[in-house]
Amino acid sequence: MKKILILLGVVLTGVWFYQKTNFDPTSVEEPQLTPRGVSQEGPQTPEVVLATMDTFFFEDQTFHYAVLAVDDPASLKLFPNHQAKAESADLISTCSGLVSGGFYDLNGEPIGWLVAEGRQASPPVLSDFLNGYLSLNQGQVSLSNVRPQGAVDWGLQSGPLLIANGLPLPLRIKNDEPRRRVVAATTLQGQLVFLALVGEDSAFTGPLLAETPRLLVNLAETLGLSFTTALNLDGGSASTFYNQQTHLEEFSLIGSYFCLAAE
Repeated sequence: MKKILILLGVVLTGVWFYQKTNFDPTSVEEPQLTPRGVSQEGPQTPEVVLATMDTFFFEDQTFHYAVLAVDDPASLKLFPNHQAKAESADLISTCSGLVSGGFYDLNGEPIGWLVAEGRQASPPVLSDFLNGYLSLNQGQVSLSNVRPQGAVDWGLQSGPLLIANGLPLPLRIKNDEPRRRVVAATTLQGQLVFLALVGEDSAFTGPLLAETPRLLVNLAETLGLSFTTALNLDGGSASTFYNQQTHLEEFSLIGSYFCLAAE
């Protein structure tokens, strides 16, 4: 009996070791975390919106992008919108910049860690996809794969991380689709930058998620910047972006949003 127990322990240890060494956290499926089944025809005429954005070429593809640089992090706030259900068209009157935040589930509840105005609205979750944390505490922005311990002014969990230590991260996303991408990134100088990436002819299409890390590195060079870390935020039809020149409206509810105080 003792020999059988020892043999069973060896087998179980071998199975655990195999799973541990062969687990690939980059091979995940982009979750359908926001309601689908809506038309991808946006609320604005695409040509009008795209005309306000800059053009970028990447691997024989044409994309449009818009940038919102945050010069004073203390003027940036994060608000939940799951109960209020406010529309970006009504919010931009009080914000000089507006960017959608994290993901939410089919019941309209936030997925992952969410802190707004110093209060936790949603607890953290274990997720290979939502592996990044963006937060602000005492005027200092943090963007990494480690959740801050202790109090923060605001913070959210999203993902996946796209760039770390200045290098594009390899991603293998199951059922990857070309969608509008909204990204938060920090530069070598410590500045926080938000970006929106869309396709050539539609404000709701964009790059594949797996190609976005390399695209961002090339785009940063075009902008004369160097991204040290970059994080994917909720995109597609449940995303919005506003920077005075460009307003990419959402087609379904935005779960949370960043508001840069009007000057």
